Amino acid sequence: MGVDYENDPRIVEVYNKIDALDKEALEEFTRESKISRGISKILISAQNGIGLDDLLEKVAEITSRDNQNVSYEIPFTDGKAISWLYERGDVIEREDRENGMLLTLNLSKTNISQFEKKFGYKSS
Repeated sequence: MGVDYENDPRIVEVYNKIDALDKEALEEFTRESKISRGISKILISAQNGIGLDDLLEKVAEITSRDNQNVSYEIPFTDGKAISWLYERGDVIEREDRENGMLLTLNLSKTNISQFEKKFGYKSS
């Protein structure tokens, strides 16, 4: 598959059912996971919700690595474009102007390309 599992920062090892470990085993496993080299290891208990925030935070970090901050001036009448941006990006700032709004958001490169192709706007 061409994935370098030892060095690819997108690889995350997730260990579930940590609630089934006794205290000593959990401490040892936690200690080992902290000294792992280059590989993210996250300990969770899906049943008890332990570690799920850490997992979600790591996924968000990985998926947003290549995002960029961009701004678009969109007329109020173009609700489809506005909706598209709100659904796919993280809006940082919205400035309402006389004929529209200036939206500044964090968006993936793929979504930037798709938006500009679909709606014809260019970032300012």
